[in-house]
Amino acid sequence: MTRALVLGAGFGGISAAIALRQGGLDVTLVDERPSFTMGLVNLWALSGEMHGSAGDSRGRGDDAFNASHRRPLDALERHGLRFVQARVDAIDPAHKSVATSAGALPYDKLVVALGAHTRVPEGWPREAHDIYTLEGARAFGEQLASMRSGRALVLAHSMPFKCPPAPYEAAMLAKARAPGVEVTVATPEPHPIPVFGPAAGAQMRAMVETQGVVVRNGATVEGFDAGRVRFTDGSSLAYDLLGVIPQHVPPAPVAALGGGFLEVDPVTLRTAHADVWAVGDCTLLKLPIGKPIPKAGVLAEAEGLVAAADILGQPARFAGLGTCYVETGHGRAAEGRGAFLAEGGPRMELSAPSAAGLAAKRAFETERLAAWFGG
Repeated sequence: MTRALVLGAGFGGISAAIALRQGGLDVTLVDERPSFTMGLVNLWALSGEMHGSAGDSRGRGDDAFNASHRRPLDALERHGLRFVQARVDAIDPAHKSVATSAGALPYDKLVVALGAHTRVPEGWPREAHDIYTLEGARAFGEQLASMRSGRALVLAHSMPFKCPPAPYEAAMLAKARAPGVEVTVATPEPHPIPVFGPAAGAQMRAMVETQGVVVRNGATVEGFDAGRVRFTDGSSLAYDLLGVIPQHVPPAPVAALGGGFLEVDPVTLRTAHADVWAVGDCTLLKLPIGKPIPKAGVLAEAEGLVAAADILGQPARFAGLGTCYVETGHGRAAEGRGAFLAEGGPRMELSAPSAAGLAAKRAFETERLAAWFGG
């Protein structure tokens, strides 16, 4: 039986592993974490709400949070695959072997789905909250809730970063939680979600500004003084509370394999290495316009299914379609539909914020947790 090894149990790795097992392969899934939680939960921690498959778990502690949002990765063995909790140390395509903290794992077919690692750079303020972690997002939100005035800054270190709307969502949710606080979101992008072009960026920016958030694009950080960030254009911003979208880098085994994020064929997700596919945030998937596709869970999920189909010898082609839900606060979210391989360049349709949009976002989490991990 063909041995398939999948490294990383995020959206792309989970979808690929299940599809490969359903296709009859002997599948081993490796991740150093014991459990899975979607990144979108961080925004609910920031806003003070914890919605999920069990509803609103505010005030009900970690048990309620885990029941609603966190799943043990070994529960994926219900699909007939094998889960190994281990750190991936090195990938050796020449010998078809992966070195892990649990020992060497051989393979016939390999899917790399190790994601992007995040880090707040040295020299950044110690009081900065990394809102791409659950703990950091919760701490940022709790401090925000205690403020009646002042200045909160949501600051992106660099591009690329996972979930392109996330900084803007975080800022809108911050404003909704603390209406008396002046909230600014600053990113190095020329405009929000630049892959879709200036018109779509202007639409997103207008939506964010309508919520009372100040948007500052083209802001590349040079350094910090006490309570102030300096940008390379000579300007600066003062803040009383700082939330950070951290630097995103390829995991060390991925960087060693490809010199950075791992470039893949945009149709099949194959890499330059024989019998090695890569999906999700660890990849560099270039669009026809020359820009990389954004790093987003829904795209990683689709890529995982395409890679699995290609491995199984089935017709496979990445369509470049994705849907995300942009929370604006006050119980509403806008639905964004992206067609990244559309003729004439990527296109985005962004609906007006609505309660139905937020319900759809919650259903997105609930449905996948149930399908992957069981009821």
